[in-house]
Amino acid sequence: MKSMNQSSSNQHLPTEPGEGAPWSRYVPSLGAILLVVWPLLSYGLIDTERARWQHAAARVAWEQGDFEKAFERLDRAVELDPDNIAAIVDRAHWQGELGEHEKSRQDLQSALERVASLEQEIQLRQQLCDALLHLDRPDEVIRQWEMIGKAVAGYGGQENWHLQQQVLLLNNRAYQVALTGQQLQRVIEEADQAIALLGGVGIAWDYNGAPNYLAACQAYLEQHHGQALAFSSQATRHASKFLDSWERQFEPRSNWKASERKRHGEQQETMRRYVASVYKLHAMVLEKTGQVGKRDEALAKIRELGQQPDQLEGVIGRLDEIRLLMSLQGTLDLRDTVLDTRGFALLKNQQPNLALMDLLVAVRLCDARWHEMTVSIDQERNLAVDPAPLDRKEQQMTRQLAILLYHRSLAYEAVHQPARAREDLQRVRNLGFTPGIGLF
Repeated sequence: MKSMNQSSSNQHLPTEPGEGAPWSRYVPSLGAILLVVWPLLSYGLIDTERARWQHAAARVAWEQGDFEKAFERLDRAVELDPDNIAAIVDRAHWQGELGEHEKSRQDLQSALERVASLEQEIQLRQQLCDALLHLDRPDEVIRQWEMIGKAVAGYGGQENWHLQQQVLLLNNRAYQVALTGQQLQRVIEEADQAIALLGGVGIAWDYNGAPNYLAACQAYLEQHHGQALAFSSQATRHASKFLDSWERQFEPRSNWKASERKRHGEQQETMRRYVASVYKLHAMVLEKTGQVGKRDEALAKIRELGQQPDQLEGVIGRLDEIRLLMSLQGTLDLRDTVLDTRGFALLKNQQPNLALMDLLVAVRLCDARWHEMTVSIDQERNLAVDPAPLDRKEQQMTRQLAILLYHRSLAYEAVHQPARAREDLQRVRNLGFTPGIGLF
């Protein structure tokens, strides 16, 4: 049997008319096909590829601060490929950055006509809400979120979504609707739901004790009782200190409204129950390690908090849930974001004393993360070939801190603490931003 190469070498193409297969009779047909296909290639695939190059060049120009060139390239990219959603969305974003919110709105509307997934639709409608807020069209913002709700329901709801996605959807709707000043009670309820998903208000507010409590829960479920004891001991100490500080700082005064007093009482009971749960876990660990006397002391502390030990769960949830919460606390802490949203909504709802509770913790958490991030980025920048992504990350986090400081300044003003409000406003300026609606 001949090999493939041998077979090929013995074949020869006809070179003369009439020799072998009539090759010449295919030439007119191939020519006709080429005449049809070539325009499709040159104006279809080739234009799409050229659009990608123009889009990439536009991003480079934008990073270099040459905005005019960036828009020229991006306009050309959209002209070559009108279905390039990424290019349209970039143009909308840049227009928003430059204050051209109506142009941004038009581009986002155009992009929405081309969406290919639920995730993409949610993202684009949220960006559209940003433009609409700047254009002072609150009713249209509400309408966009109604459309997001219908789209999510059409895909079976969000019950099976990842925890982070559920929290972000609740938080983003609550914040953007709060900016309209409408549906404030619903907004507060949605922020409450997001906080509940993150472990509850105790986990959200107790910035020192909560991470130790979660670590103790994990170690206990993994039957590492020595580690659980170390973590639960720290958790009880921090949680008790936080509760004492919180109760002293936020004792209702004469300027508190009836609605604020009522919610404060509910939150105080929730906080005491949270601290009691921390002690319940500590008691469980002490029993596992044979320290019966100290266990009884922990149980007595629970009763001092007005709770019954047998009515409490010491472990916050399943092991997978605890691990997820711990990963959120460490790498993508959403507590400051959600507490800021709820605090801002309470402020808009004329409940500034309640707002300040959330905003004080939100700023503290965000400030700590900001300091950690700036140190890390400074180290990475020395090794980075292209520092632009690091600069964008730093700018984004700095803006977030500035927004939280601005919100807290509004709360300080509302509770008649102007000196602290001025301090927050000055820090916003020191971070490179102008306090006001332009921050959002």
